[in-house]
Amino acid sequence: MPEVPTSIFDQVFIQETRVRRRKLMPKALKVYVWVFMVLPVLMLAATLYARWRFRAFTPELMSDLWYIINLVLAILFPIMRIAANLFIWLEKRWAILVALVVDFVFISFQAFSMYTLYASGVSNLSVVVITAFWLLIDIPYIIMLLKIKGSWEQKGYATNELSDIYVK
Repeated sequence: MPEVPTSIFDQVFIQETRVRRRKLMPKALKVYVWVFMVLPVLMLAATLYARWRFRAFTPELMSDLWYIINLVLAILFPIMRIAANLFIWLEKRWAILVALVVDFVFISFQAFSMYTLYASGVSNLSVVVITAFWLLIDIPYIIMLLKIKGSWEQKGYATNELSDIYVK
C-alpha cells in the first residue's frame, strides 16, 4: 500500500517557496563579505612576513608580554574576520550576529590602538588617518548587516538550493 502524504503540498511546492539567505544580501554586502574574507588573509600574511623579515621573533621580544599579546591579536583578528564572513557566505542563521560582534571587537580594538599610538607620540597623524579610513569603511558594512539581520534569522529560509529541510 503506497504511503499517503500528510500534507496537501508536495516537496516541489515547498522547495519553490523557500528563499536563500544569500538573496537577501544586497550586492554591496556580497562585495564586502568577499573583501573581508580576502583582505584579512593578506593582512595576516603581511604581518607574519614583516615580523619574520625584521627579525621580530627574537627571544628578547618573545619574552615581552605586550609583544606576545600584540602578536596573538594580530593573528587572531584576521582569523575571526575571515570566519565571520565565511559563515555569512555559507548562510548560517547566526552568522550576522557573529559578524556584528567580531566587527564591534575589531572597531573597539582599532579605536583604542589608534588613540594610544597617537597619544603616546609613537605614531604620526598619517597612521591615525589610515586607521580612521578603515574604520569608516566598516560603517556601511555594519548598517547593511543590521538591515538584513531580522529577515536573515527568520525560519523558513533554505541553507542551500538542494535543501529539503527547513532551517530551525
